Amino acid sequence: MCGIVGISAVAPINRSALEAATVALSHRGPDSCGVYVDAGQRVGLGHTRLSILDPSEAGRQPMHFKDSGLVITYNGEIYNFAELRRDLVQSGVTFRTECDTEVLLKGFAQWGAGILDRLNGIFAFAVYDEQSGDMFLARDHLGIKPLYYVEQRGRFVFGSELKGVLPLMDGGGDIDPVSLVRYLTFLSCPGEGTLLRDVRKLEPGFAMVVRQGRVSKRQRYWSLPDYAPDYDEGMEACGRRLTHMVDRCVERQLVADVPVGSFLSGGLDSSAIVASVRHAGHNIDCFTIKLLGGAERGTADDLPYARQVAQALDVNLREVAVDTDTMCAALADMVQMLDEPIADPACLNVFFIARLAREMGMKVLLSGAGGDDMFTGYRRHTVLSLLSASGRLPQRVTGPVAAFMGRLNKGLPLARKLSRAADLLAKEGDEAIFSAFEWVEPSRALSLLAPDLRDGLDIDSVRMPLKLELDSRDADPTVERCLYLDKRFFLADHNLLYTDKMAMAAGVEVRVPLIDKEIVEFAATVPLEWKLSRLRPKWLFKMSQRSRLPHAVLTRPKSGFGVPLRDWLKGEAKPFAEDLLDRQTVQARGLFDANAVDSLRKADANGQVDATYTLFSIMCVELWCRAFGPAHSASPDAFDAVAVRSI
Repeated sequence: MCGIVGISAVAPINRSALEAATVALSHRGPDSCGVYVDAGQRVGLGHTRLSILDPSEAGRQPMHFKDSGLVITYNGEIYNFAELRRDLVQSGVTFRTECDTEVLLKGFAQWGAGILDRLNGIFAFAVYDEQSGDMFLARDHLGIKPLYYVEQRGRFVFGSELKGVLPLMDGGGDIDPVSLVRYLTFLSCPGEGTLLRDVRKLEPGFAMVVRQGRVSKRQRYWSLPDYAPDYDEGMEACGRRLTHMVDRCVERQLVADVPVGSFLSGGLDSSAIVASVRHAGHNIDCFTIKLLGGAERGTADDLPYARQVAQALDVNLREVAVDTDTMCAALADMVQMLDEPIADPACLNVFFIARLAREMGMKVLLSGAGGDDMFTGYRRHTVLSLLSASGRLPQRVTGPVAAFMGRLNKGLPLARKLSRAADLLAKEGDEAIFSAFEWVEPSRALSLLAPDLRDGLDIDSVRMPLKLELDSRDADPTVERCLYLDKRFFLADHNLLYTDKMAMAAGVEVRVPLIDKEIVEFAATVPLEWKLSRLRPKWLFKMSQRSRLPHAVLTRPKSGFGVPLRDWLKGEAKPFAEDLLDRQTVQARGLFDANAVDSLRKADANGQVDATYTLFSIMCVELWCRAFGPAHSASPDAFDAVAVRSI
């Protein structure tokens, strides 16, 4: 797992700027770094290395295949690299290293873009062809590894993080109002946009070809599979197949030449991962958060369940004790680590766990991320299933219910949940699905923007990425359509993004077996009523783990990987919040309407609305602007490049 950066331009590039961009990603690869610049000084590649497979000098990057003139910079892990290597050897290809980088590079030389159909792994990479002048870039199927790019004025820049892109950009630091309002609505930005108008994300399952500073071809090489329920083998047999598949994917992702640990929250997903590790006969150190001061009101505390699973599976559980003051003090650092703001303080849990793991010598952690998105683990799935069963409730029912809910104090956890459910049940079709992902109504989000930024924007523009994807899924059941958006946006642009960034900030790679391509394709064949049975979410997955996990874990209430943000902003973090939301601060930044923000703060304080996360999202934007404003740059002074590895 590493950091990658690069540039293709029509004019000679600045090597010092390339080195600065590489240094900016050194946290992602603290073991070594290197750069490559072509003979014409028009193309440059940078790489920072976290050594996991073949940690010797033989695996350093950028890697140069002299016979074909190909150069690669690559971030990720190819889990089936051993099988690909065997195929290539049978074709007469020889190897000089034991790392997957050489397999990927020589596989590309052999199969070209067709290698993408053969890969099982997590990756973002660029291969430059010295002979043709083409640069080929690709991002993995689910978007587990990030890849940002900029195309402007005769130059194309890419990087694992925004930090690596900024030093190579030719200006273009304007805020994109569409992405800003989407971020307020969803707490992260779905789709290819970012807060910077010129910076885009290469979407999951996409590849592109770049020549002389511009994109000459962009294509989707893989799509999420269509829902195609298969009832032939029966639910029990399907559950057994799922268990064997999880075991196989976990075993595949344990491959490393360094120690591997695991997150263990005590929920079904991370517990199933650890159970598979133990079933294969491996020992593993596990990590969980012990939040001093307790979890958010109205949610189940994970810690007792994590301890119970650790005892049942006989694994060592490391409890990362973090107090409220420490968490609150780290909020500004969180925004800087994330690169593009995500208004979810659960990100900090990943960082604190990854930091301890790294201190213990571990460079790899397994995570249960994605289980909810494959097999219906979120409350929105259960509520939408009610809507599917009954159809839209009549106005004579929803009207009085909505009026009653409106009078409840939204500071109370139960009132928030009931109000949220009632709101969804009052909607129909795609409107209900979109609302299930929104933390604030798009109209409210639009009203918070400064008047000059919201001109020309409407609700359709806010929801457009989701709408375009759903247009091809008309025949799917409502919950399956929701699951599709979970996998396409909530995973890639929220959960996976913050998991990668926060763990890599500590120099740790996170692997996610439950969204191995094999499981993703299998989940599309599982009938919805086996996933969500009689309002029991993740039913098939839970049944498949009955012989391995404690009953209490299988029947426990759902809780997020969350923190008591509402209490923080009214307590320990109140001065911090007041500084960032101060009227003068808001006006000076010029992104939000100060009057609208003041009104929202008052309504939240009075319990009329629950605006905690909306206000926190505004706070994160201010922190982001301070961290990544015009003065932000990386110094190349610390750059100590190794030679390009030639094979």
